[in-house]
Amino acid sequence: MSARPSLDPPADESVTPLVRKAAAWSWRLLLILGAIIVVLWIILRLEILVVP
Repeated sequence: MSARPSLDPPADESVTPLVRKAAAWSWRLLLILGAIIVVLWIILRLEILVVP
């Protein structure tokens, strides 16, 4: 079993490596940003509960 999903060669070759890297990094950065927002939201909620 391959770790990478198999794409037909024309579709895989039509996307440049730079675009593939940019897409991969954009997803990673979106996930990191989302995690930071969730952590900040939790901290603000705890601050409201702890410090009335």
